[in-house]
Amino acid sequence: MIKVYRYGNDTGFAVSQAPSREINPGGIAWTDIEKPVDQEVGVLGEVFGFHPLAIEDCVSKMQRSKVDDYKDYCFIVAHSLDYDRNTIKLTIQELDIFVGHNYIVTFHWEQIGVLTEVKQRIENNPEIMSHGVDYVLYLILDALIDKCFPILDHIDDKFLQVENKLMREPGKADVNELSRLKRTLVEMRKILSPHRDMINALIRYEGFLITDQNRLFYLDVYDHVMRIFDFLDTYRELISGSLDIYLTVVSNRMNEIMKTLTVIATIVLPLTLISSIYGMNFRYMPELYWRYGYLWAIGLMLATAFGLIYYFRRKKWF
Repeated sequence: MIKVYRYGNDTGFAVSQAPSREINPGGIAWTDIEKPVDQEVGVLGEVFGFHPLAIEDCVSKMQRSKVDDYKDYCFIVAHSLDYDRNTIKLTIQELDIFVGHNYIVTFHWEQIGVLTEVKQRIENNPEIMSHGVDYVLYLILDALIDKCFPILDHIDDKFLQVENKLMREPGKADVNELSRLKRTLVEMRKILSPHRDMINALIRYEGFLITDQNRLFYLDVYDHVMRIFDFLDTYRELISGSLDIYLTVVSNRMNEIMKTLTVIATIVLPLTLISSIYGMNFRYMPELYWRYGYLWAIGLMLATAFGLIYYFRRKKWF
């Protein structure tokens, strides 16, 4: 599906489905190509004349975020992140962007929620496009980055829940949850690292793409990215620390169990020795035919057991 937003000081705002590289003087156009069929993919080369390598990147999908300068236009690859609230699994959608002097073309194989929000914002307030194509590009990149903050807030809530439960009653499920959180953070960092370089490249770009008056907006986006990285680094350390705490707690519990079993085995060992001695079949044993031999053996076992318990208590071994 192709949707074209055109804005000009003289012609005003219009929405159509007919893409064209020819724009009225003083006007700009945003062409959005969503869930394209083969004919709509051909628009990139036939109508706009983009380089085959850039078109190949659009078709192949899942490219690394980057900025390529083709002199007359720039080709930008960005990504949108979404997540499942239950499994915290990330969904990654690629967004390919072509930016020329007075036009911008976005290409994506799936519907991207934040991009729909930007289009709705422009439809409600078309004068936004009067700030230039670099401002429209800023709106798109800013929406993509800001989409990460709800994900981070959800990770924060999940981590606090798991951490509290971990302190009360460590369990295997808690470790699995922490591992999922850690994988999500690592995956977010892997996706956003190229974004940081890409936005930094746009800020330093000295060509036609970014005007001085709009460069500050890109600095704001870069600041948001750095805030996300601070969060990712902080929570990666916190989760690693929680995993260490879990292993320490489990190890301490195991030590307590082993200590208890050792004490029991130590008490039972002399009792087993006594019963073994009096269980031997020697004919001439002094206590064997004694009337109180049985009581003597039981009493000796009890005395030995209580003596060991008293000794362990004094040593504070349990």
